Amino acid sequence: MPSTKNILIRNRYRIETEIGSGGMAKVFQATDILLKRQVAIKILKKDFKTTKEEIIQIRRFNREKILMSKLVSTNLVEIYDVFDEGGLNGYVMELIDGYTLKELIKKYAPLPCDQVIKIMTKIISGVTVMHKAEIVHRDLKPQNILITDSGEIKVADFGIAFLPNLIEMTGSSEIVGSPQYISPEMLTRENMDKRSDIYALGIILFEMLTGELPFHGKSPKEVVLKHLHNVIPNPQVLIDVIPNSLVNIIYKSTIRDFTKRYSDVSKMLADLSVCMDENKKNQKLINIKSNYDNVMLRTTDRKNVSKRERMIEPHLENKFKDRTLKNNGTYFLYGGLAIVFIVIIGAIVALVLDIAGII
Repeated sequence: MPSTKNILIRNRYRIETEIGSGGMAKVFQATDILLKRQVAIKILKKDFKTTKEEIIQIRRFNREKILMSKLVSTNLVEIYDVFDEGGLNGYVMELIDGYTLKELIKKYAPLPCDQVIKIMTKIISGVTVMHKAEIVHRDLKPQNILITDSGEIKVADFGIAFLPNLIEMTGSSEIVGSPQYISPEMLTRENMDKRSDIYALGIILFEMLTGELPFHGKSPKEVVLKHLHNVIPNPQVLIDVIPNSLVNIIYKSTIRDFTKRYSDVSKMLADLSVCMDENKKNQKLINIKSNYDNVMLRTTDRKNVSKRERMIEPHLENKFKDRTLKNNGTYFLYGGLAIVFIVIIGAIVALVLDIAGII
C-alpha cells in the first residue's frame, strides 16, 4: 500500500501516522481539520486483486462500514464518517487512547470479581445495542474490546458481523471467528445467532476471572474441537474464591446446546447484577461434568469420530491452518532433497568404482 501520509480525505481528514495493520486494512491516526480533533481512519489495503477470497474480504469490509455506522452506544466504537473516493475505501472513527482488554488480562489477571462484573456489564451494554439492531458480532474477544484511559469500555471490529436474516457472503466452506472463543454452532453452521455472541462472552468472563483460556491445544483445530465436544471446565479449579453464582453464569453462557444457553444478553446481565449478593454467591452449582483430560475425540480413529466432527473437519483445515503443517512441508522438502543428494553421490561412487575395476 503506497504512502498515505498527509493525504486529505473528503477535504477534511488529514492522515498522519499508521497506528495499526490487519489482514485487509490499515488504521491511521488523522486530524479532522473541520472539528479540530484527532480521529482514527481505517482504510482497505490497495493491494487486493480479484480472487474469491479477496472479493469476500472487500465485501466484509464494506459491510463493516455499514453496520458500524448504524450503531450508537457509549460502549461501541463510534463511526464519524465513511468514504470511497480517490482509490481509498474506509471509514473514520473515534480515536481510542488506551489499551485492549487482552492487554489488561495479560498484565493483571486474575481480575477481582467486582472489576470483572463492571467490565462485563459495559461490554454487554454495547452488545445489547448490536443485538437490538439484529446484528451478531461473531468475533467477540478481549482483543476486540478497547479500554480508554478514563476506563470506558468500547466493543470494536465488526469485520465478520452479520445480520441473521441476510444470506451469508463468506462462502459455504469458510468458518469465521477466533478458535479460542468460537461457539459449537459456528463450527457446525447451525442457527448462528446472538447466542453465539453470548458463548464468547462466557469465555471472556472465564478468562478475566482466571487469567486462562478454558481450552488449549497444539493447533487451532484441536482447540475448536474441544469447544465442540467438551464442557467448559470449572474455573474454581484455577481460582477457588470465584463464587458459585459467577461459575453458573459462565456455564449458562457456554452450554454447548445453544437452545439451553441464555437466550438474550439481558438475562445474563440480570444474573451478573445480583451474583455477588450474599444469598446468591453460594448457590448450588449447575451439574455440568468438567474434565480437562477428556478433551477430544481421536480424529485418527475414524470409527470414533462423530458425524458432526467429520462434517466440519474440511472447513477446519481450510480456516485454521496450523504452522505445524507448513513446517512439515518444509521438512518433507528438505528430506526429499537429501534423499536425491544421497542417490546422486551413490551413483557417482559406483561409477568411479566401476571405472577403477575396468582399468
